[in-house]
Amino acid sequence: MTAPLPGRVLIVGGSDAGKSTLAARLAAVSDAPLAELDAWFWGPGWTRRETFAAEVAALAEQPRWVAEGSYSSALRTLMPRAELVVWLDYPRPLQAWRIARRSLLRIWRRQTLAHGNRETLRGTLFSRDSLLLWMWRGHGKRRDELSVLRAARPESWLVFRVPTQAASWLSGLRWPA
Repeated sequence: MTAPLPGRVLIVGGSDAGKSTLAARLAAVSDAPLAELDAWFWGPGWTRRETFAAEVAALAEQPRWVAEGSYSSALRTLMPRAELVVWLDYPRPLQAWRIARRSLLRIWRRQTLAHGNRETLRGTLFSRDSLLLWMWRGHGKRRDELSVLRAARPESWLVFRVPTQAASWLSGLRWPA
């Protein structure tokens, strides 16, 4: 079965569910602008960028986009305009494994992220504010919040519980000529 990709697609899910990877693939093949909300949200030194809300509002008004991220403030703006919401609702242990693997690789490679930020071993695994701990503690809350949003417009949502479901859906899309 093939289906066309709508003009405004929002990809949501927990940390390291694969939102950025899926969004980049969708944007590349559909030629839609890509919005990686982490890069819009975080400024140098992991500080919140003051322009985040305005940039999200401007994006929402565009006729085509692929956006990924689960920031509550961005969801309030993008959700009403999204024609399709793809929820990568993966199990907590899978996300934990992916966070640890990705972050350790980034640290080892000294990979620079948006605005010159870098992940640290302490920030990823060992602090009270670690990304891994934040994801683990917030997984249920985030899932509850997204479930409420989905209940308001279930016809515009796709929910994938394992990565193979998302991959299968991606392979079945029909792309514009």
